[in-house]
Amino acid sequence: RVGRRRGMAARVLLLVAAAAAAMAAEMRERGGDDVMMEAGRRGELGRGRNGMMVDRRRQRAKARALQERLSHILDPYGEYEDAGTSEDEWEKTGDELGWFRRLWREGESELTRRELPEDMAALMEEDVDPCQDFYEYACGSFIRNATIPPFLGSLSYTWEAAKTRVIDVVTSLLSASTGDASSFFRSCMDEESVEAAGAEPLGTWLQAVEEVKDAKTLGKFLGTAGLFNWCALFCWKVSRDTSDRSRNLFVLGHVGLALPHRRMYLEQEHEADRQAAHSAVTRMLLAAGVSPEAEAERQATTALQVEEGIARSMTPSTRYERLTYVHIGRETLRQRSPSIDWDSFFSSIKMEMVGTENATASEYGLLGLHDVEYLRKLEEEVLRKFSWEDLRCYLRMRVVMVFSPYLSSPFTAAKLIINEQIYGMKAISPRNRKCYFLTTHHFGNSVSRLFVDNFFNESSKETTQAMLRNIREQFEQHLNELDWMDNTTRDNALKKLEAMDFQVGYPQQWPDWGELSDLHLGNQSFFESLLTIAIARSARERSQLTEPKEPAMWDHPVTAINAYYSRTKNALFIPAGILLEPFFSSSYSAARNYGSLGSILGHEMTHGFDNAGRKYDAQGRRTNWWDPETERHYEDDANCLVEQYNEFNVSGGQHVNGNITLGENIADSGGLHMSYHAFLQDKPKASVYERRQFFIAYAQLWCSVSQPKLVQEHVIKGHHAPKRYRVIGVLRDSQEFAEAFSCPQGSPMNPERKCVVW
Repeated sequence: RVGRRRGMAARVLLLVAAAAAAMAAEMRERGGDDVMMEAGRRGELGRGRNGMMVDRRRQRAKARALQERLSHILDPYGEYEDAGTSEDEWEKTGDELGWFRRLWREGESELTRRELPEDMAALMEEDVDPCQDFYEYACGSFIRNATIPPFLGSLSYTWEAAKTRVIDVVTSLLSASTGDASSFFRSCMDEESVEAAGAEPLGTWLQAVEEVKDAKTLGKFLGTAGLFNWCALFCWKVSRDTSDRSRNLFVLGHVGLALPHRRMYLEQEHEADRQAAHSAVTRMLLAAGVSPEAEAERQATTALQVEEGIARSMTPSTRYERLTYVHIGRETLRQRSPSIDWDSFFSSIKMEMVGTENATASEYGLLGLHDVEYLRKLEEEVLRKFSWEDLRCYLRMRVVMVFSPYLSSPFTAAKLIINEQIYGMKAISPRNRKCYFLTTHHFGNSVSRLFVDNFFNESSKETTQAMLRNIREQFEQHLNELDWMDNTTRDNALKKLEAMDFQVGYPQQWPDWGELSDLHLGNQSFFESLLTIAIARSARERSQLTEPKEPAMWDHPVTAINAYYSRTKNALFIPAGILLEPFFSSSYSAARNYGSLGSILGHEMTHGFDNAGRKYDAQGRRTNWWDPETERHYEDDANCLVEQYNEFNVSGGQHVNGNITLGENIADSGGLHMSYHAFLQDKPKASVYERRQFFIAYAQLWCSVSQPKLVQEHVIKGHHAPKRYRVIGVLRDSQEFAEAFSCPQGSPMNPERKCVVW
């Protein structure tokens, strides 16, 4: 019955224009405003909702007559009893055609849905006004009916659908293939052997912890851990010198913690998180053989107290990410943190001469700090405050935390306590999913080639390249039309846009992504394979200190359900994994492909001109190529976005952080705009329903449900706005969207103040 009603409503739209025209003509014949004013003096007029004067007697008669003339269309089954309105209700509402207005809106919604593919229409909430809340309109049915898998903290329709498809394809290929990647995958899937091993793989490491009693043995333990590619107290990496990209540094920086953020150790509101961590660590220590339970609890308490001191030593992550490396020598290191025997550390990690007086970039290697104050504070907050027994409790915890994901179920179940508290997860990931991600991480090259050679459709690459060219053309046209940009800055922007490299599908020359060849894993157990890989990875990274290699063009395997832009390479990377349904298909309409994948392509392109990307030139060099006045205008527009997103209330009084999410918000907005005009370039005569499909496809990129705890965590940490506001925030600033859906100015989705950077 409801379906028939909406069908009737859709059909009545075909008659609306004629009916309205007839009414207007009759009004003109009767003298228009003069007649109305005379009726007003006789007391025969009221006011409609729009404030216009209405002759009630005439409009009632016209409404009833129109209803009768259309009744065979509106209600052929005699079931639409509420189509008419009683005389009392006319008086109450002051809107004689209120029933007709409702039908109009329902008809518009029905016609829009009829033009959509079934899978898109199934996600929508048909009773929501798109001009009030477009996210609910586009995603409401999915939000209402979706069930988050217990091993996830959230479920995003589009992203999870593509990810599941890739996992199914790759795991099937790995199961039937040969080589180290397949050997590793099969050993990971041998869950029976993992369970049988229990805590046995930890034996050597737990014995090494017992030997830590002074600065020398501590340095030896930390260096040995580095040989196996893990760390405690501080971490290390070989990285490009930020002051001279022709050379590498051996960089020391922050260490990971049992809880994901330093503030969780320092703020009272995170007491429940700390209790969860204590429970998890206690259970891991029990599984590792610490007994009785009271002793495991005591050690967990001490270990987390040490981590609190480590957290106090750290620079907050928002500042840490912006720090540049500082060169130091071995002697300075000794002065900052004398409780660690640094000679013992570098000897144990087989980097004996790093940072010594005779060290150079090409010989022995240079030393750097990521956070110049970290080791000094670590000495004060941890190494001088805690006893060696306390530090052994911490190191014991680090051992079980680092290796727990690869051990038997008592360890993984303990880790789940933290994940449930912070992210709302209630189960461990399915084994095939876990082994897929581990194998892809360690053998990205092999997995990528398997996927491309056996599954990827080359025509997808060609179509995507054409879409990118069209979007770039629209961006170029947009830059040329900006009245606030001076010509010199415009020329630099155009050069950068023209030089932007588009990498689509897979690399022309396959990089190794740090992959290790000829490991001959064969029939090694899962844990043995992990150690073999860890040793080889550590050796490979250390070898690059004095022999730096050009970084690979691609940073991630092509199975990634992602796309990304590199500022230093001025390049877009569109992996094969994202060129799948429901992001993209050769069978989709242009509206859907541009609204979904096209918006992602435009998003990554706009990153080259967001608040961070705009500080890099066409060659990927950090430099200021902006005229001061143009830059001020840009920053004013960006601040408008910051203020807008700061107002979005997420939950529990938390608001989106407009500053942290600014770069992504600029990219979302610019990407949608450029992709929409590229779509119209492809389909210049696109109907209103095709235009609406574009915007619905964009919104459905972000149809998602999340555990409340994960939402709160995302607001605090995330560089992206919550998915709801990636839709609401972008579309309310789009005039093209407001026109496509006829949203009245001042409605929630068409506010008078709009914030636009690009």
